[in-house]
Amino acid sequence: MRTILILGCAIAAACEASPMAPTSSTDGPRRLSQMGLYRDIETRAIADGVVEFEPSYSLWSDGVNKRRWIMLPGSTQIDTSDMNQWIFPVGTKLFKEFSVGGRPIETRLIERTASDYVMTTFAWLADGSDAIEVADGVANALGSGHDIPSVSMCLTCHQSQPGRVLGFSAIQLSKDGGFGPTLASLAAANVLSNAPPSGSDYRVPGDAATAAALGYLHANCGHCHSSNGSAAITGQFLRLDVAAQTPKDEPTWKTTVNIPLRVFSAPGIALRVAAGDPAHSALVYRMNHRGDAAQMPPIATTQVDPNGIQVVSAWIQSLQ
Repeated sequence: MRTILILGCAIAAACEASPMAPTSSTDGPRRLSQMGLYRDIETRAIADGVVEFEPSYSLWSDGVNKRRWIMLPGSTQIDTSDMNQWIFPVGTKLFKEFSVGGRPIETRLIERTASDYVMTTFAWLADGSDAIEVADGVANALGSGHDIPSVSMCLTCHQSQPGRVLGFSAIQLSKDGGFGPTLASLAAANVLSNAPPSGSDYRVPGDAATAAALGYLHANCGHCHSSNGSAAITGQFLRLDVAAQTPKDEPTWKTTVNIPLRVFSAPGIALRVAAGDPAHSALVYRMNHRGDAAQMPPIATTQVDPNGIQVVSAWIQSLQ
């Protein structure tokens, strides 16, 4: 409830009187403490008007722990006239923190400016006092085994969406209560320009196993495997559509289930998804690979996600 109340405050006129922290510095690289996430970075106290959230389906990041926050300018709305593609108001900031063993390693920022969406990343100092902007990335940051990507690598995935944001969306926030804002609470707070009908949202269709698999593929593959993504040429689309009423209406099903391979090849595998047969499905085969041309996702991961394999395999097995 606290996060929803903060969200309401973030769009209320009363909050407009609170100035944002500066977003630039003329004295060397920018610091995370200047970006408006923290009221006090020493105690990690989050600033007023900043809301922590959690998507329904998370991107696998080699088991690294993540936290996410959004800050909307006061009295603004997200343009949701296309419920599949949210456009955020100028001044919006989204933060994502990566930590290992309870120690923050990296915090990423997406900021909507008057001319574009600016993406950058900050590497935490060893003493945890602040984080410094590192546009070129850092390998094995703080000896954690976690690699901070370059800004250009971030764009590989995020550039496919007009709003650049992947985890704060109609599908990702269609859930019952729980942690952080939901689509329903955003609608109630008048944050959405076009809210769904009262009491409705955009759950992934199908039974629990199907929804889990389609949601996983949406979060981990759909940004590139979409009509505007880097993998569009393959014709395999794994991004979900809010208009889909059944699993078979989803692009994932239409372009994947029992569809022959067109670009990739592997011994004994002829289909992207062989219904009822995970072992002979290219999707599972590629999810099981790292460090070679078969790897999927092709970047930002060096470890196989065992839970993801299990979720997707269970769905494929059910397709009898």
